[in-house]
Amino acid sequence: APTTALEDGVTYYAGMVDNVTGCLSSSLLGVTAHFRTNNPATINGGLVTTCVLTSVTYTTEPNMDNYVWSVSNGGQITAGGGVNDDFVTVNWQQPGANSVGVEYSNSLACNLVSSETLSLVVEICVEGVSSDPCLTVYNEFTPNEDGSNDVFTIKCAEFYPNNKLAIYNRYGNLVFQTRGYKNDWKGISNVSNTFDGNVLATGTYYYTFETGETENVTKSGWLFIMR
Repeated sequence: APTTALEDGVTYYAGMVDNVTGCLSSSLLGVTAHFRTNNPATINGGLVTTCVLTSVTYTTEPNMDNYVWSVSNGGQITAGGGVNDDFVTVNWQQPGANSVGVEYSNSLACNLVSSETLSLVVEICVEGVSSDPCLTVYNEFTPNEDGSNDVFTIKCAEFYPNNKLAIYNRYGNLVFQTRGYKNDWKGISNVSNTFDGNVLATGTYYYTFETGETENVTKSGWLFIMR
C-alpha cells in the first residue's frame, strides 16, 4: 500500500498487475530497503598515545562511499587507506603530536559528507628498567673523527657480553645491528641491503639494546647523529 512504512533490511517485491484480469505477473522485482542516517564519522582502534615504530589499525563506518584518509607527516600508511577502504594501518615513525583523519560521503543520505580527525601523541617508549644504575645510554654523538664523542656510547655495555644492539631509521628500517656491542659504532650501516656501508646522515634514529642475560633487560629510545 502507498502508506506502508518501510523497514530497514526488509526485502519488498513488486510486480505488474493486468488491468483486465487483475492478475499479478509471475515475475517479481525484489528491492531490499537500507536506511542510512548521516551520523558523525568516528575513528576507532587507536589510543591517544602510542609508541614510535608501532603500527596501528584505525577503522571507521563501513559501506560508505569515497573514503579519503589522511595521516600527518609522522606516520606512513602500510595497509588500507584507499577510496574503498573503511580502515587504514599506520606505522608511526616520528615522535610528537600526530593525527589521522577520514572523510567519506553517504550516497543514501543525499551524499552528505562526514569527517573526523583523531589527534594522538607518538612517544619513545622505554621497555624494561635496569636495576644497574651504571647502564646509561648517551643519546647524541658526533662521528667526525675529532677524537671527541665519535661513537654511540652505552655505559657499562661491556658488562653484558651477550648484548644485542639494533638501530633503526625514522622509517623503521634496520640500519645497524650487532651482538656484543663494545661502544665502537660511528654511524655506519652494516645491514645487507642498500644501506650496507653507508655513512648515515645527520638526524634522529632509534635503538633497542638487550642485555642478553638471564634476566634480560631491553632499553629503547632515540639517538641523534650530528655530523
